[in-house]
Amino acid sequence: AYVAGIWLASLKIAEHMAERVGDLAFAKDCRVRFNRGRSAFEEKLWNGRYYRLYDDPEGGRTSEVCLANQLMGEWCTRIVGLGDIFPTEHVASALNAVEALNFEATQFGIVNGCLPDGMRDTSGKTHSSEIFVGESICVAMTMIYAGRMETGLEIVRRIYESIALRHRTPWNQYCLISAEDGGPVWGSDYYSDLAIWALPMALKDETIQTFSSAGGLIDRILQAGGKT
Repeated sequence: AYVAGIWLASLKIAEHMAERVGDLAFAKDCRVRFNRGRSAFEEKLWNGRYYRLYDDPEGGRTSEVCLANQLMGEWCTRIVGLGDIFPTEHVASALNAVEALNFEATQFGIVNGCLPDGMRDTSGKTHSSEIFVGESICVAMTMIYAGRMETGLEIVRRIYESIALRHRTPWNQYCLISAEDGGPVWGSDYYSDLAIWALPMALKDETIQTFSSAGGLIDRILQAGGKT
């Protein structure tokens, strides 16, 4: 769900870019691939409550794990102003499931993968019993863009308190922290944690175009820095 969602978002963004530069043939190709991909995504991954982790018919394997960041594609298109890529009712249902399962499974952020009964997935195959810091921040922003401000902010608060206050590692942030105590697990000085810098954009419900335009927050910060 995570990888395929990003791919769908990439196709939608590429279509928009192609239209802007007048490459209508490539825009059409992206649109056709997006529509086919989204249909397959819904058919293979939607389980009636959320998008399952994966469906592998050739390998005879299907995972009903509820991935915290299963809607990563939504975040990718929201921040560039292209709206939703999945049905509104499915997004709402999936976020309800993530809140009920992944969010409730820890006090230190949000668990990456949970089973349908709310237990952590301890298979060890996808680090799913831990907390992905960067990914979880993206989950928080997806929640905020969807109007779930309280849950989104609570996810970030839990994570940052675990990193900066409980374990005092703000200058060496890890990819994975423990769902048991919020302590470092793996991935020293991990770059995806920089996703937190997009949080103010989500809080203001802005796209990256507005956020980085003249007079926007980034511009004001740069101007303030130039005066000091």
